[in-house]
Amino acid sequence: MTPANDNFPRVIALAGAAGSGKSTVADHLVDLHGYTRVKFAGPLKDMCRAIGLTDEHIEGGLKEVPADILQGKSPRQFMQALGTEFGRDMIGENFWVGLWEARAAQHDRVVVDDCRFPNEAAAVRRLGGVVIKLEGRGGIGFGHASERFDFIADAVIQNDGGIRDLISSVVEALAA
Repeated sequence: MTPANDNFPRVIALAGAAGSGKSTVADHLVDLHGYTRVKFAGPLKDMCRAIGLTDEHIEGGLKEVPADILQGKSPRQFMQALGTEFGRDMIGENFWVGLWEARAAQHDRVVVDDCRFPNEAAAVRRLGGVVIKLEGRGGIGFGHASERFDFIADAVIQNDGGIRDLISSVVEALAA
């Protein structure tokens, strides 16, 4: 797809609780503005697939359901432990960020819909990007460190209307 002539930043990060509309906005940016989705958790999700979890476990309706392969833990619990307690705490805070930067460098325009930590937001800004936090609708939180969003966004969008309202608000913020 040819990128739209919209002067949007090369990198756009979306932050917000589960259900806040991040994936909906990312889909719009991919479909209509020439962005490629590159998740911070992309390598982590690849690891999950390598041990036998399906997309339904990783992204879908089985994310909260205890799985036999995980000895009774849910895929969400596994991904949080692998991402935070292993990747960030044991290996290093910038482990996932470094992997993301390498993947992001392969694309002209990148949207990331899983920005959760200050160092992730900083990496986006280093690449000339912006961080937009979505609040309101959904907002399913689980109390894990990855759900705290301890950083300041460049723009905060209230998702309290329909999908068109959300998309319009984000496009307006990006065009400003």
